[in-house]
Amino acid sequence: MDKTADETIKPGYSMSNETFMLIIISFVGLTDLAVFLDIPWLREILGFLFLSILPGLVVLRILNLKRIDLTQKTALSVGLSISFIMFFGLLLDYLSFRFGNKTPLETSSLLLYLNFMVLFLAVCAYKTNKDQPIDIPRINLCPSGSIFLLIPALFPALSFIGIYLLNSANNNIILVLLLLSISVYVVSVILMNRFFPKRFYPPVIFLISISLVLLLALRSDHLVGIDTHSEYYYFQLTLSSLHQTVSRYSTLDACLSISLLPTVYQSILGLNPEFLFKILYSLLYSVSPLIIYSIARRYVHDSYAFLASCFFMFQSNFLWTALHSRTCIAILFFALWIMTLLEDRMNQAKKRILTIIFIASCIVSHYSTTYIFFFILLITFLGFELASKRHVAERMISSTVVILFFVLVFFWYSQVTEAAFSAGVGFVEKTIVNLNNFFLEEMRSESTQSMLGKGIMQKGVPHKIEFVFTWLMLAYMGFGAIALLGGHDRMQDMGQDKDKSIFLRREPEIAYRIISIVCFGLLIAIVILPYVSAGYDINRVYTVAVTVLSLFFIIGGVTIAGYLKINPYSAILLVLIPYFLCVSGVMYQVYNVPQKIFLHSAGQHYDLWYIHDQESYNAKWLSANLKDNLVIHSDYMGHLRLISQGLIPHASIDFRSFIKEKEVRGYVYLRYDNVKNKRMMAPNSGYKKIDGLHIAEKNRIYDNGGSQTYL
Repeated sequence: MDKTADETIKPGYSMSNETFMLIIISFVGLTDLAVFLDIPWLREILGFLFLSILPGLVVLRILNLKRIDLTQKTALSVGLSISFIMFFGLLLDYLSFRFGNKTPLETSSLLLYLNFMVLFLAVCAYKTNKDQPIDIPRINLCPSGSIFLLIPALFPALSFIGIYLLNSANNNIILVLLLLSISVYVVSVILMNRFFPKRFYPPVIFLISISLVLLLALRSDHLVGIDTHSEYYYFQLTLSSLHQTVSRYSTLDACLSISLLPTVYQSILGLNPEFLFKILYSLLYSVSPLIIYSIARRYVHDSYAFLASCFFMFQSNFLWTALHSRTCIAILFFALWIMTLLEDRMNQAKKRILTIIFIASCIVSHYSTTYIFFFILLITFLGFELASKRHVAERMISSTVVILFFVLVFFWYSQVTEAAFSAGVGFVEKTIVNLNNFFLEEMRSESTQSMLGKGIMQKGVPHKIEFVFTWLMLAYMGFGAIALLGGHDRMQDMGQDKDKSIFLRREPEIAYRIISIVCFGLLIAIVILPYVSAGYDINRVYTVAVTVLSLFFIIGGVTIAGYLKINPYSAILLVLIPYFLCVSGVMYQVYNVPQKIFLHSAGQHYDLWYIHDQESYNAKWLSANLKDNLVIHSDYMGHLRLISQGLIPHASIDFRSFIKEKEVRGYVYLRYDNVKNKRMMAPNSGYKKIDGLHIAEKNRIYDNGGSQTYL
């Protein structure tokens, strides 16, 4: 037995219920003091922990889930805290507004009610666990073990320093060093896995996770992306009124994750609203790799589970977390449901409670992810019904849960917020209507066409390398699925290395097998069915599916290694690390091709997504001086800047006439790329040159050197 991994573990100690209650009360009091006195740093740190950890921690104590490990408790605490904020905030907002409080989300009243509810839950936890102390492990780090944590502890610092250097001096050397260091560290951990303490895997995973998700979030002083502009606009509507409103005309109204949730955080933390919106979702989503590790560790040994979590973190959509605020919150709840469903250290009653919480939370977070979630749950339930006729298996999903899910979806999307339900019905209708266009390439999204190789021969070497490793990654996942269906014994044989260490801990349950098949089926369907990928991009479906399928990449690597008679770790790393270097942009850096916005101040992503201060100043000036109900014309990315930076309603902006080069009446807003490169951006059409017809007969009324307005 490895001494390095065991000598640092010492018996833990027990915390009494009274001590736990005293800590909760003290933390609440200290947070109140920091908020009301507006103490710098302390308000932000304590306020964030108060909202993100404390409610979920108390709920876990009420449920008495003492048999699950610390990694699961951490992830569940964050997920349950987010759920608590959204639903308690919604209830508080509704009741307070009805009783005459027109600003129920104002700091003092909000904090007062949050205090009351958290302390009430703490009392309930105390009453239900009077004679059950809390076991806390005591860990002393020996010098030989500390080095394993010291190196990843530097990753977040490198992330902050590197982004600061890129933003201020356009130098990406620290960021490239960070990405290379993460790659080398992962390889080193696997090479020395016999000496690596298993309890270090979760903190290492979290440190890598937070280092990666913050790269894009901190890239600019302003928002980065596309959807995030409209999401921020709805957050600002709620923040300005300090009251949650539903207009029923937009699908975004159905998403409390981008309106109510950030408003509560902003009210307590008191940060710059745009900065808060940029980093909040990255911080919350950073626990998701811990869920992947927990799920994978159920079936494979720790080192393989660590690689599964790395595979999840090394996906491009994980690096783009800051672009998908509502989506990442919904996927977090989906992943928590998977982890809860498969956990056999919980009784069925507690599983059902958590399942209902995560379902309801996903519904109010993001409608598209909810539809995918419902489809997976429904097909899994039906699969159980069929499998139960041939095999004896524990019924993990009941018809009651399926019906409740549908009722909640119908109520929230049809009765409360109408647009999301109509959008879902319309999506299904268009998919069916377009089945006759099966072979039309344009009926599939641009990302799907790129994945299938469209135009790859005309692209550069790094694009070809990424294309190859993307398909190798998919092939590994496919082999993993085949191996899973092939049987437990076969995978165990393939998983034996030279030291005869067994790859699998246990045979995957029927539930996991069915969910995995459904996820694979979704990915296949979105590629082959016309309109599906055009209506809902494959990248988003893949991000949902990969929460389940990350393990299949590992199983596939072990399977292929078994056939090729090579070390399974080598087979996995030879694809995983080059794939990460491609999606992170390091491979493009080698060929001096500007690709990723968090490595370069050039390239298409930078031109489209990066907001310059001049653009923001112009949008705010235009918002303050807009008159006579005139329409503002701009290109597609310009209209997004007007929405988030100027908080100008969608109805006041027209980008279609501008793109179609029609004569425009009203204002013309030119962003940085329009001014400097004399071009505009049309959705799905690429760049088009700006000719003089748009502004030839107009007067330039604003010009700050990087953005202009004409009338």
